[in-house]
Amino acid sequence: MRLSKAFTFTYVAVLALAMSLFASCSSGTSSTKKTLAVSFAPQAYLLKSLAGDRFDVKTILPQGSDPETYDPGVGDLMALQDSRCYFTLSTPGFEEKTLERVRANFPDVDVSDVSVGIERITGTHRSTHGDSHGDDGDPHLWGSVRNARLMADAMTGKLCEIDPEGTALYRHRNDSLQRVLSALDSRLDSIVRASGSKAFVMPHPSLSYFARDYGLRQVALETEGKEASPAQYAERVASAISSGASVLFYEKGHNPGQAQSVAEAVGIPAVAVSLNTEQWPAEMLHIAESL
Repeated sequence: MRLSKAFTFTYVAVLALAMSLFASCSSGTSSTKKTLAVSFAPQAYLLKSLAGDRFDVKTILPQGSDPETYDPGVGDLMALQDSRCYFTLSTPGFEEKTLERVRANFPDVDVSDVSVGIERITGTHRSTHGDSHGDDGDPHLWGSVRNARLMADAMTGKLCEIDPEGTALYRHRNDSLQRVLSALDSRLDSIVRASGSKAFVMPHPSLSYFARDYGLRQVALETEGKEASPAQYAERVASAISSGASVLFYEKGHNPGQAQSVAEAVGIPAVAVSLNTEQWPAEMLHIAESL
């Protein structure tokens, strides 16, 4: 029942946004629609909310793929060939590879980092060489509604720059989107507070920003991107128990083997999640409700 209420909230909020902007969307549409590109599906949710029908939005990383290991192919890069702008988050891994190839093959594509102003969490991730990402910080920026609000502001500024005729529309839509995101943030905060939960477990620390925003502790099972050894496994189980973790989240599409074993050892449910989706608001609510 609680989950259905959460999804109802999301549906109503997004529907209200769509209805409030319908008149604006239908006016001023360019006769030849151009393309914008983003790296991740949650960015596409934001950009489509802002751009309306003035641009098509293409997403480079397939939904459900791992952004730290995915290697973009020719087909992925072709989506950028005719793009007016490529919106990035300047994250290590997938985006680093993509940007290298874009600059080499499509030097005229405008690249815009929309992570400006986001305070990155450091110390949660390490590269395949064992060194920390350093100033790049935790790459899973879309795990925070508050981060998303900053992304939306940055996207709006860039849209106004590349398409001045749509400035009034983009600003109006951003105002409406900001209200939706603010309501979502308040809803998440309320759900987490009511749950009384203090911590959760993740095989990979991809919910660091969510934990930060709502005063939770994230207990990660991985060490430098690798599954825990037997000794580390025992240590993680003890840490999860002592933290009072209420749920273990694992990412859809990944082998849940060790994660489910830890959940059983700790005595908590294991819940599959996926934030790399355009149904991002609903997934954020799903995470909060699962606590």
